[in-house]
Amino acid sequence: MRRLVRASVPDRDRLAAIDRSAGPHSWPETALSRALERQQVLTIEIDDDIVGFLVENRVLDETTLLHLAVGAEHQGRGHAGWALKAWLADLARSGQCRCLLEVRAGNQVAVRLYERLGFEDIGRRKGYYSSPEGAEDARVMAKRLTDIP
Repeated sequence: MRRLVRASVPDRDRLAAIDRSAGPHSWPETALSRALERQQVLTIEIDDDIVGFLVENRVLDETTLLHLAVGAEHQGRGHAGWALKAWLADLARSGQCRCLLEVRAGNQVAVRLYERLGFEDIGRRKGYYSSPEGAEDARVMAKRLTDIP
């Protein structure tokens, strides 16, 4: 059974390990610790096993997806899409009107997922992400939540 569960500080090491395995652009553990203390972090669980997580920040009626990671051994199985759909529906039920996110322009797997879920480009941040290959643009995307049942 899949479910979203609020994470807590003791989950940090497990979430950091998932994030490191998810791909080359993991968050520093200090950022993850701050998120657990200051933002909402939700784990993606399957039969009580944490397979991924997302970090959100709510301000008034708008929520920003700050980070999403699914462990390497669980990628490609639809967990991120399921989690985002469940999370977006919960945001809509709670009165949130819009969801924002930034994604690396070159992360086509993530971009396609967000587009399938109805996110649209609203801007671009030139050179926003740094990497060993150089700077990479961020696509800024948004989705209205008022149309979600």
